[in-house]
Amino acid sequence: MAIFAILGTFTVMSFRSAGQLNNLRQAANELVSNLRLAQSMSQSGATVNSCDDGGEKYKLCPDATCSICSEKAPKGGYGISGGGQFGAWSSLPTSRYMIFAELLGDGYDLNDDPTIFTVDLPAQTSISMVDSSVMGLHFLKDGHAYDFFGNISNQYFCISHSNFPNVYRKVTLIGATGQIQEEAVAACP
Repeated sequence: MAIFAILGTFTVMSFRSAGQLNNLRQAANELVSNLRLAQSMSQSGATVNSCDDGGEKYKLCPDATCSICSEKAPKGGYGISGGGQFGAWSSLPTSRYMIFAELLGDGYDLNDDPTIFTVDLPAQTSISMVDSSVMGLHFLKDGHAYDFFGNISNQYFCISHSNFPNVYRKVTLIGATGQIQEEAVAACP
């Protein structure tokens, strides 16, 4: 009877670990999908409806209380930013990131670049951007990825799970081509 109890415990632990690793993989796949979405919205010139007046200028309509709303394609395209090291402008936790419209084309600024949507990662999962000085990236119509300073740059995202210290999902964005790759790695750069 004790043998069955021990085998049952290992089986449950194995399923739990598999589920947590699956959360890690799903979070990486969702990040890849959202990067591609921001890229395609930038390339297609997708518009946002935002305020043009008052204290809520640059907020999305109809959420904002403004008298003048207009549809416009963001000059800086669409991008991604997040919490912790990945987006020092943001007070978001490392378990969350957001897709934003870079309205003015002046680099990401939390005050004038409205959030299109926010993504919460699965429990105990976090994201970081390897180059933490970047604070976010955005795409322009050319499909290239630009950092906060307007430079075309490669970016690396690491997604980790607190229960697996040596298992990461690395998402690589090749700035010059716009290619996005995802892979399992034992350590993130």
